[in-house]
Amino acid sequence: MKLQQADTLFKIDPDKITNLEEARLMLKQILNMLETVMKENREQKQRMQELRDENNRLKGEKGKPTIKPNTDTDKNKNLSSDKETKEPKTWQKRGKKGIIKINRTVKCPVDKSVLPADAEFKGTEKVIGQNIIFKRENTEYLVELFYSPSEKKTYRGQLPDEYHGYFSKDLKAFTTLAYYTLDILRNKLLALYSSIGIEMSNGSLNNILQENSQRWIDEKNDILKAGLLGNGGIAQTDVTGARVKGANHYSHIICGNNFTVYSTLPGKSRLDVLAAFQGEPANGLSYQYNSHTLRLLEHFKISRNDKYALSEIYKDEQIVSETEFINTIKERVPTLYNKKNIFRRVCDSFALAYFYELGILKILVSDDAKEYELIAVIRMLCWIHDGRHYKKLSPNFDYHRQLLNDFTEKYWKYYLKSFKQIFTLQ
Repeated sequence: MKLQQADTLFKIDPDKITNLEEARLMLKQILNMLETVMKENREQKQRMQELRDENNRLKGEKGKPTIKPNTDTDKNKNLSSDKETKEPKTWQKRGKKGIIKINRTVKCPVDKSVLPADAEFKGTEKVIGQNIIFKRENTEYLVELFYSPSEKKTYRGQLPDEYHGYFSKDLKAFTTLAYYTLDILRNKLLALYSSIGIEMSNGSLNNILQENSQRWIDEKNDILKAGLLGNGGIAQTDVTGARVKGANHYSHIICGNNFTVYSTLPGKSRLDVLAAFQGEPANGLSYQYNSHTLRLLEHFKISRNDKYALSEIYKDEQIVSETEFINTIKERVPTLYNKKNIFRRVCDSFALAYFYELGILKILVSDDAKEYELIAVIRMLCWIHDGRHYKKLSPNFDYHRQLLNDFTEKYWKYYLKSFKQIFTLQ
């Protein structure tokens, strides 16, 4: 509770209230104070219960059982803004015959023997039946062999161009689609193939899923680069938790008007964000010593001695790998390397300096996490993340609930209006 507000309320004299406006103002202040007190009271009760439970556990007893409420509480409240950020659309059923592709046409004639003599032909009626054919098609190639005793050489017939190994390219394509896009588990996919007579081992399935992995990585990086350049250096990013082989990782999502790229990395630090925007370089990040580096070192308040030590090692515009940089500092300036927080800021400065020279990012839309600071020339905060602050509010009084509802309704209407204007300008 704000002290100034509390002091004002403590001095209220009901006998001196002379007009309705003054009474209304006082009532609003009292409601605000009660709202704060009730919130603090809830938090204190919860904290006291946690302490009681911990005390009971230390005594060898059980704490208060967790009973899920019938409605959402502040703890498990849904903070998603999907409903507010999408305009409601009137659903209309539309015909599908015009968009269905036809593979074959079958004529269904009328039995002429049942027609009366005056029957006239009036055309045909289109009736569509949809079906899918999923069947085994294993091909045995009989390759002729000839042997020449005089040449001691075997001549072998040539396989047709359609042959692409033990598993066809179509089967490999379907396997990749089923696993990565349709989320069909490996054992279920093998069971499906076995049911129609396709024999595939777990090792063969693994080889298919990992085949040409570098090709997909290169394609992802090309999409990322083209997407950022084609979008004028404007991108939006967010991060979400992920599990990789039982370990906690983070999926970095980078998107623009016409592209979306995902990178799963062990962390979500500023260096991880830079790695995601550079397509996860195979040899790690590149570090550069230039004017940007000096400015960033000043921004991060690196000491004069540490800056001097760095200037003695690196020349202007010099570029080194991340591994080389870390090993050099560890060997030549161990005092800086051992200051973990300071050294992390130095790494950020060198990595950011190289990233700036690439010139691929100008405007970044993100949440207010620290790791997104200094990444782009202009940083814009995401409406969705800002809207979560208002979703977290849980007023006790109907008056405050109405104020919150009115505000959030205007807030999201303004968002949708601004969103439309941005895309109209583009």
